Order: sequence, then structure tokens, then C-alpha cells
Amino acid sequence: MNTTPGATTLVIPAVYEEGLQRVREIFKRSGLEILMEFDCSARICHQFGIQVPQCRILFVDSPSLLLEAMTTGVAAATVYPVHVAVSEQGSTTMVAFLSLTTIYLSDFAIGVKTALSKLHSEIGRSLQSADLHNQMTG
Repeated sequence: MNTTPGATTLVIPAVYEEGLQRVREIFKRSGLEILMEFDCSARICHQFGIQVPQCRILFVDSPSLLLEAMTTGVAAATVYPVHVAVSEQGSTTMVAFLSLTTIYLSDFAIGVKTALSKLHSEIGRSLQSADLHNQMTG
């Protein structure tokens, strides 16, 4: 995984549909919930008639961490669930989500930062622990 300004990224060596399915499976096995998906590319195509590379935002949640964050106030609801972008990048799939640096530098209460950091770590661990290359090609 790499960290770019504002995001942690990972490239999966698989075409988009296969990469997206693997990410869904990884999160499910890790006990993370995808509450909703937003198809960004379909929205752009519908609104403007422009074809762009496929991209979905997965709204990823851990109920216990949401509870932890919400005990600090309603501001936590503005950043929960965590948005995980899964996008087509040629013959590979890019996964991106909020970086720890962005979380730490935010003005959110320490309880929100702590819960977000834990969820970030769970997302990162689940993606890193999966042998994505072998899963994608095997």
C-alpha cells in the first residue's frame, strides 16, 4: 500500500469487475460491512453523457467503531462510514481510502480520530492480509 496526499492506495492486478468483487469478499471475511455502494461513473454518464473509467465508492463500516465514534458527538456521522474508492485503472484496479495523516491532522475530537484510525487499520489490514495477487490470478 502507498500513501498519497490524503489517501492510502493499493493497486490490485486484476480488471475492475474482478478487483471490485475481491475487495467485497475481503471486507466480508474481515467482518467489515459495506453499507452501500455508489457508482460514480454511472452517475457521471447519466448526468453528463460522458464515459469515464468505472469507479464505485464503498461505504465501509464497523458497527462497534461507529458506536465508539458517535459517543463523542454527531460530527462523527460526517465521516462515517469510511469511503473506499474502487476504480478502474487500465487492466488493474485501484483502491483508495482516507489516509491516517489526514485523520490525524483533522479537527475532529480525539474519540472520532481514534475510531477512524482503528477502522482505517482494519481496512488496511484486511487488504494487506489477503494475497491479492494470487487471489486475482488463481
